[in-house]
Amino acid sequence: MKSQRSQFQSAYVEQINASKPMYHLTVTFLKGTYDDVAENSIRFLFRLINKKLYGNRFYNKNKYIKGFIVRERCKSGTLHYHTALIDPDGDLPSRDDIFNAIRSSVPKVVWKNESSRRIIASEGWQLQDYYDTGDKGLEYYITKNFNKWEYTIEQATDSIGKLEMRGINFGSDMIPRSESMQSGQGVVRRVMAT
Repeated sequence: MKSQRSQFQSAYVEQINASKPMYHLTVTFLKGTYDDVAENSIRFLFRLINKKLYGNRFYNKNKYIKGFIVRERCKSGTLHYHTALIDPDGDLPSRDDIFNAIRSSVPKVVWKNESSRRIIASEGWQLQDYYDTGDKGLEYYITKNFNKWEYTIEQATDSIGKLEMRGINFGSDMIPRSESMQSGQGVVRRVMAT
């Protein structure tokens, strides 16, 4: 029988895999970046990327980068993010367009009031193609917080979010909960609506 941690992780893995990821984006902030700065900066970065790809009023067009995002700590203690970019509507721009949008947006993510002090180093991000080899390796990799004992199940759940039109939503408040979940029993029945 699977542990509760494994059951939660498997539920997320299945949901992410069913969404058919196209790309894996990793963003790492400079060592010592405060958590709230990293969180606000990743949201700002995706807003910049969406504007670059879909125009300033991307939200009026209902076009934006979609995907699942997971925050975790680097060995240095600073947050970094893994994102599985998905294409449920068949309108995801090409890899080159996404790459160029990220490359031009990263330098704009700077410390408040210090336009020359970047928060993400030029080598602090990586966009990779996703290849489904049948083992769900990426999905297990980005949900590895469930395997870290320093994370409670709730903290691991709260580290997973979804890219949405008006930003990023993290946490267990996104998950439709069954009655057994609300009482602390069972596992996630449906992780996130896609």
